[in-house]
Amino acid sequence: MSHVPAPTPNLPDARARRRGRVRAWAVLGSVLAAVIGALASSRVWTRMSMTRGRMRGMDPGPTSQVAANGPLVVGVLLALAGLLGVAVWLAWRSPRAAYGVALVAATAYLYLAGPLPSTIPALAITLAMVMRARPANEWLGWAALLLPVFAAAALAYEDADPLSLVAFVLGVAVAWVVAPALVIQLVVSRRASVAAARDDELRRVAYEERLRVARDIHDVVGHSLSMISLQSGVALHVLESDPAQVRASLEAIRESSRSSLAELRQTLGVFRKPDEGGPLVPTATLADVPALVESVRAGGREVGLLLAADASRGVPAAVQTVAYRVVQEGLTNVVRHAAGASAVVSIERRPEVLVVGVRDDGPARQAPVEGNGLRGMRERVEAVGGTLGIGVRPEGGLAVLATLPIGGPQ
Repeated sequence: MSHVPAPTPNLPDARARRRGRVRAWAVLGSVLAAVIGALASSRVWTRMSMTRGRMRGMDPGPTSQVAANGPLVVGVLLALAGLLGVAVWLAWRSPRAAYGVALVAATAYLYLAGPLPSTIPALAITLAMVMRARPANEWLGWAALLLPVFAAAALAYEDADPLSLVAFVLGVAVAWVVAPALVIQLVVSRRASVAAARDDELRRVAYEERLRVARDIHDVVGHSLSMISLQSGVALHVLESDPAQVRASLEAIRESSRSSLAELRQTLGVFRKPDEGGPLVPTATLADVPALVESVRAGGREVGLLLAADASRGVPAAVQTVAYRVVQEGLTNVVRHAAGASAVVSIERRPEVLVVGVRDDGPARQAPVEGNGLRGMRERVEAVGGTLGIGVRPEGGLAVLATLPIGGPQ
């Protein structure tokens, strides 16, 4: 039976480091754009009247000069650039507060004649984080808060008519902030959904592995304790009259304990770190069934075995392990619940399937209620695509019959 590795314990730390790098790059890009814009505003800007003419539907005219910002204004713009960076840094933790800070800082930045493109990264990132944190039906309201910001930039065009001003504000807001924010939000949401799906898958795998370990421990401990109880009862019964049988029972107890400890080490080995311990012992196969049957016989029970010499040929390892566990649980139930009953174990190869049966002639007159043992047996059988039947024999006693596809998973 193959072991599924447990979830890597440092995955959350890796994701946190990745988010930290993304946030750092976002802050750096936003601050750098705003700083370059602030420094560029200290130089003489040439605004093309072509833009002004196109906004009014006129032919472009000659260019005009716009005075440079003074040192004090540039200093304020640099401070506002740092504030935009702070807003971007806070966007992952407090998106609404960060968006408000970015709106105020961008409005002041544009009112002081800072270049419009320099504010776009911070506004787009903070809006994207708000859209990610809030319900989808609210995004239009949050995006509408951009209108006053871009109105401050549009005021530089004093001679533009109101209709052109509205078109300018809406066009810039949608094309340069809302659309990028939507793209960022979609990318972030996609990554979050992929990470969530991976976390769910890891939790599912961990749960299935814990369930498998619990079934293995139940089978191993249940069978070994039943055998120890059986052998110790025999030893006590013949303590005075048959010392040889007492010795045989004690040896059987020792062997059962030793093999059970080996199986427990193998089962619990999945929790070892990769650099700890040696190799695990092999999993149980059909070749181990005779020894299992013999351990029950040593306790004084009559157990027959029908197993062809080539029964394991071509049978996947997982199917062989399930077959062994079915026999183990079946014999354990005979020892526990059918005092003095004999049993027959049969393993038969049929076309494309392996049929495993455990039948006893005990006092059972109705099918038992499934507890952890029978439920675990059924889950094992179904995990390899097989079926399990548990019922009462016409002549009395219980019959367990498992049909396992030979082409099952390996």
